[in-house]
Amino acid sequence: MESSRHDKSIEIVRLNLRYKINEDGVTATVLGLVDREYKGKLKIAEKIDHEGNFYTVTHIEENAFDGCTGLTGPLTIPESVTVIKSYAFSGCSGLTGPLTIPDNVIAIEKWAFLGCSGLTGPLTIPETVSYIGSCAFDDEILLGYKRRRFLNADFHEIVEAELQNAWTDEWGVRYSQDRKLLLKAPNDIKSYSIPYGTEVICSRAFFECEHLENLVIPNTIEAIGDLAFVRCYSLLDLKIPDSVTHIGDEAFYDCLYLKKIELSNSIKTIGEYTFGYCQDLDDIRIPASVKYIATGAFDGCSLKKITLLNPIAKISPKNAFNFEVYDTHEEPFEHFLIPCGTKEKFLKENFNVCIYCLKEDENIITDDELLKAWEDDCGVKFSADRKLLLKAPKNLGSYAIPQGTEIICYEAFAGCDIANIQIPNSVTTIKERAFCHCEQLESIVIPNSVEVIYKEAFMCCKKLTEISLSDSLKTISEWMFYDCNSLIKIKLPQNLIHIEKGAFFKCVSLKKCDIPRYIYYIGVLSFAYCESLTSFTIPKPVKRDWIESVGLENGVFFGCKNLTEIYLPEKMHDLMSYNFPYSRDPFANCPSLKTIYVPAGAKQKILNIFGSKYDQLVVEISKQEQAQEASRHQDSSTQNVEHYEPPMVVYKHKLSITGKLMSFFKSLIKKK
Repeated sequence: MESSRHDKSIEIVRLNLRYKINEDGVTATVLGLVDREYKGKLKIAEKIDHEGNFYTVTHIEENAFDGCTGLTGPLTIPESVTVIKSYAFSGCSGLTGPLTIPDNVIAIEKWAFLGCSGLTGPLTIPETVSYIGSCAFDDEILLGYKRRRFLNADFHEIVEAELQNAWTDEWGVRYSQDRKLLLKAPNDIKSYSIPYGTEVICSRAFFECEHLENLVIPNTIEAIGDLAFVRCYSLLDLKIPDSVTHIGDEAFYDCLYLKKIELSNSIKTIGEYTFGYCQDLDDIRIPASVKYIATGAFDGCSLKKITLLNPIAKISPKNAFNFEVYDTHEEPFEHFLIPCGTKEKFLKENFNVCIYCLKEDENIITDDELLKAWEDDCGVKFSADRKLLLKAPKNLGSYAIPQGTEIICYEAFAGCDIANIQIPNSVTTIKERAFCHCEQLESIVIPNSVEVIYKEAFMCCKKLTEISLSDSLKTISEWMFYDCNSLIKIKLPQNLIHIEKGAFFKCVSLKKCDIPRYIYYIGVLSFAYCESLTSFTIPKPVKRDWIESVGLENGVFFGCKNLTEIYLPEKMHDLMSYNFPYSRDPFANCPSLKTIYVPAGAKQKILNIFGSKYDQLVVEISKQEQAQEASRHQDSSTQNVEHYEPPMVVYKHKLSITGKLMSFFKSLIKKK
């Protein structure tokens, strides 16, 4: 009995077992019993033959032997198996004795062995296993397992007795008596720093803490339990330190407005629905440490860009990234990026995943490239022609980049201890995350030769107090200075026209930022949580070609709790969308805001854009008062400003442009 499945898969039967030849033409999956009432021992083949060819059995399918109570005796899993899927042996109560998981297995999905009451141990799980799903085993079989605390099963539901015996801190957060387990936070908590020394965030610890806006996780946390942050609707960003090796299933499920997540470089898996329905999450970097991405990991997200640094990570074909829509060639995201030269490896590991937008990203430097690189006396690696700076060693205290270098590559200095850096005027491009997490870097001068700096370039440079930017820049990219919490003042380039999403997010020390007069777009959360800002001025825009207004996205000043006054120009345009907890409002969560100054006669126009709720705050000022305010921005006068280029020229280095902004431009053209 043999039948075709899909285009390339073939189902065959051998000794009462059904197998499927996988679409890679090399491996096979065991599907289950032909006769599910069969009674006796189970023997799964390591290889099966078909028409003279042999296929290695690597997967045990979902529900393959679910409820097959007639199976008896010890269970032997072939050494060739790499993935045991959900419910594979659940309810097989007749299986007895110890259970040994083979060395090649990397993932055991949820409920795989639940209800196998006859498997009384001992349980042997090799270090190769990266992912163990919720309730994968009965508690009884886990008793002798020395790594039990790192299984999802150990993140048990916290019972009332444990909470009654817990130690409670001044914020009402409850811990185990040894302070190592964070058991439960109160639902009304808004901001919290987990104490150093805490090791585990238990299951449901922050469940439905809908008002939680800020959370600091120390580098002593090793694991985050299942459902830990479900429906934390006010959580916009989170950094997970490299000490974290495990994140449970559904840990951040339904965090609707989570826009930025920095994953630990130590996690091995992304569990089932870990980020399910994080609807505002549109970009994710998956570290090289990740070996398995489970079912529904990013289901329901609005991802536009995925960067996978480990091309041989196995990806569940079942909705890991909304894959169910791909058969129509209508992928929800624009880029699925893997390191250059690794496409063949990726497709070999993920033969059952269809991704039409898969691309090799030349920006991601592979280990093979580093092995072939030229290295200078300081241990800094370059391309053979010395034009690309590929990678710097972590313990580099100070460094002068040699003249002739043109590009500082992806993560070139990421995580370095560098305190001083000199960039020559031959450099034209600073790539994504080039200086991220350089926590000793205090100041930097970007020469005018630099035309483009990509996203997250200086993210989390904790000691960075000042930076001199190139006058050639026209865009401050997404999250460029995210969490640079010592940055006090920055002078933006005179020709700047665009500040992207989260550019200065959580720059809590930033007191002053002069906006140049060519600016036409300030993106979502650009200055969110800049708590030291008290006043902010957007000057009257210079008329350039066919654009003469400024657009503000949602939440530009979200959480700027000390912001008291804002000066707006008359000509503004509406770019705001509704996918934000405080819809269509750049000034949301600014409790100290008292006055929004606008030019005489412009009040109603501004209220039409930002809403009548600001009627009492909007104050019209005279031309004389406008002139006085404008004098603060003389540095951005048009005398030294280059001629404005249309957006499609400006965006030659950009990945995308806001759809609303493009619609606005088109409407202007039609009016012309």
